[in-house]
Amino acid sequence: MQADPIGARLDALLRHLQTEQIQHVVADDEGRDSDGQRSKQTRHATVVVAVDAVPLLPGVLNDFCRRNDMLLAYHCARAGQELYMVSWLDQQQRPDFIALLVKRAAARQGSWWQRKSDAIRRWRTPSGLLIACLGPDGSGRTN
Repeated sequence: MQADPIGARLDALLRHLQTEQIQHVVADDEGRDSDGQRSKQTRHATVVVAVDAVPLLPGVLNDFCRRNDMLLAYHCARAGQELYMVSWLDQQQRPDFIALLVKRAAARQGSWWQRKSDAIRRWRTPSGLLIACLGPDGSGRTN
């Protein structure tokens, strides 16, 4: 039986966080069976990290992606949580994805100031979809 490549990549990502000394706790075990192995449908993990480690995550994830022929395809921060999407090409040259939801250990969820600062940050550093829809010529939007 061949090992699940998606689960192996997700486990490798979590091991990389550990080797880079990002203190984290994997919060979601719903994708594991009774033997502790990831099911073939598991394409995500939720981790809780210390507040001081959150700014280090983009660099650590970019380093992991560069070493494993992957791409950090998406990043969104909202209300004390950050979502990272990692992409790569499978054997049929089709893109495949895994998601890493990062929760801050000491963040108060849903405060008014947090939501406003997240909204301002999203406008200052927009995601690719916003740039493609509203950006200048050549940014991905069609005529």
